[in-house]
Amino acid sequence: SENAIPTKILSNILGGGDLSSRLNTNLREKHAFTYGAYGGVNADKLVGSFSAETSARNEKTDSCIQEFLYEFNKIRKEPVTAEELSSMKNSLTGSFARSLEHPSTIASFALNVARYNLPKDYYQKYLSNLSAVTVGGVQQMANKYITPKTLYIVVVGNAKEVAKGLDKYGEIKYYDIDGNEAKAPTSKPVDPSVTGESIIKKYITAVGGDAAIAAVKDIDMSGTAKVEGAPMDFAVSQKYILPTHFEMIMSAGPMTLFSESVKGGVYAKSQQGQSVPVEDKDKEELDEEACFVNEVYYQKNKYTYTVKSIDAVDGKDAYAVEIASAKGRTFTNYYDVETGLKLKNTHVEDDGQGGKMNLYTVYSNYKTFGGVQMPTEMVSFVGAKISVNIKDVKVNTGLKAEDLK
Repeated sequence: SENAIPTKILSNILGGGDLSSRLNTNLREKHAFTYGAYGGVNADKLVGSFSAETSARNEKTDSCIQEFLYEFNKIRKEPVTAEELSSMKNSLTGSFARSLEHPSTIASFALNVARYNLPKDYYQKYLSNLSAVTVGGVQQMANKYITPKTLYIVVVGNAKEVAKGLDKYGEIKYYDIDGNEAKAPTSKPVDPSVTGESIIKKYITAVGGDAAIAAVKDIDMSGTAKVEGAPMDFAVSQKYILPTHFEMIMSAGPMTLFSESVKGGVYAKSQQGQSVPVEDKDKEELDEEACFVNEVYYQKNKYTYTVKSIDAVDGKDAYAVEIASAKGRTFTNYYDVETGLKLKNTHVEDDGQGGKMNLYTVYSNYKTFGGVQMPTEMVSFVGAKISVNIKDVKVNTGLKAEDLK
């Protein structure tokens, strides 16, 4: 308990929520690597820990790690300034005083004394103990709890883009989205004769060809979805009237959890029964989906392609094709070198906190319905992992617009 207060000061100076913390000043204000950087010592009755984190562009991963380590070593080797210490004491004193305005605070103090076996007068002496902390005391806590040589560095992102230069920090291990150890990503060069257009054409041929695709007028499919962390499966329904109508509904019994649709140029999305705005990029994605074979829409709307490399997707060599849409969206599709089938789609979106989030869908278990191959299993990561299994597919049953909700 005698270390708690100087360690709190240490944590707040280094990487507390205040914008003036050292980590934030360095990574955000000085270098503009990130929207925010945070870190500190986390207390626990059984196992305490030191951690720090940020979100940044893939190409700045190495730079961020360097600056984190710089700040960790600096606060160990050099005493914090008298101004930093005084400012943090004033801040914590004010926070403590304001907290006493709430009756629940007294209950929390009592619980903490019992839970952590604190001295009975811990909170009565809090302010005097806070005032007594010295720069030397803060430095002592830094050397006790911040140990750069024993850190685990965890990086989440596109492995090919973030791994460069990280081997200088130690052995690099790779893991998949489920935490299973995986092989390092590899890339192979692409034969110059292979173009984005030829890959797209091969995919269209692989799923059935232009004539078979054109013969599909409507599709009605249903299945189940597993959402990571959810205690139950959900029902999924997708209906198409090509090429202008599409509807997808995920539901739990009579309750609609999520839906999206385009019906002859009218777009809609909802979450838990509440309508949500449909942005231009959403409209373009729905128009692609209404064609069912998205690549047909790419061709008709003059999307452009850049073949990046040959990457491994679930053990299969796949062409990585970066695609630019008519409205300026960019995403990457991966097509099996051998079969031509699409194995994966990835794209990047804002995470709402100034960073980026890599989203993906993996396609597998292709089956033929109405002369056209389609994946019946899809695993997506869209902030949560969602696994969809299509169990029933009907083609050309005469669906009409009114059959879509």
